Amino acid sequence: LGLLMFSVGITTTIDDFKECFKRPGAVAINFISCYGIMPVLAFFLAKIMGAEGAILAGLVLVGSINGGQASNLCTLIAGGDVALSV
Repeated sequence: LGLLMFSVGITTTIDDFKECFKRPGAVAINFISCYGIMPVLAFFLAKIMGAEGAILAGLVLVGSINGGQASNLCTLIAGGDVALSV
């Protein structure tokens, strides 16, 4: 995991992150997707499965977590905007 994080980190520069702020719409869509749509989707999937209480809360919490390192690595391999993914 550390090696993957290092490999993604050495490919991004400060200028890559500055470019993200020039596109606030993309950042807003990413934020809304991660912290709005995903938890709601997790809630409805948990309800469909019949989960209650702690299991339902756990699924919603897991749904609130973005893809993390796997997402950044897939973005790097696909040639996407890694700084935006971070």
